[in-house]
Amino acid sequence: MAPFLMIFLGDFLMTIYSAMGGLKAVVDGHYTVGVDYFEDISKVQKQHGLRCYGLVMSVGYRF
Repeated sequence: MAPFLMIFLGDFLMTIYSAMGGLKAVVDGHYTVGVDYFEDISKVQKQHGLRCYGLVMSVGYRF
């Protein structure tokens, strides 16, 4: 008889909370400046939680 794998999905229920926001400005009609922020909070198991967050800044030129 071949071995088999039993998976109990009740142990791996996942809850995810996410938020994202940002600002962008155009200066003199050509230059752009932007800031974005994101945050994710994941609860994979009762005893384990994960958190991911970041801040992205950008500078550019529009033709």
